Amino acid sequence: MATSSTEDMLRENIDSGVKAVVKIEEKWKAMCAIDTSTAYTESYFRETNDDNVDGGTGSPIRGLQPFSPFPYVDVTETPVSSITEKYAAEALMSMEAISDLTVPMLQRKIYRVGRKIIYQTDSAIHGGVAADFGNTVAITVG
Repeated sequence: MATSSTEDMLRENIDSGVKAVVKIEEKWKAMCAIDTSTAYTESYFRETNDDNVDGGTGSPIRGLQPFSPFPYVDVTETPVSSITEKYAAEALMSMEAISDLTVPMLQRKIYRVGRKIIYQTDSAIHGGVAADFGNTVAITVG
């Protein structure tokens, strides 16, 4: 029979195991810059400039003549605000599995819970990228 301290230790180990599976299985999330926060909403600036335009002056950046003034370029940002989404799951195990500590079943449960979480996270990131969500180039099929 598992005691309260044993259950807490088991819970911490399972939580660490699920987080490890998430780190191993992530595909799209691994390509994102992650910034941790405890805020409900996040405000940030998204660059709206493009490298192939000079900011509207019409002056070339390349090929300046000696003693000519440098052309003015501008970097612009658009304020963006979003709500932080949390991805998490909870699973139950039978008392028999906990008391017997059936290792293959415990490992499979940890693995499947972690896979479910990262699948939902990666699907949301892929959907945002494929839908041209603030990107200059959308991902095409194929």
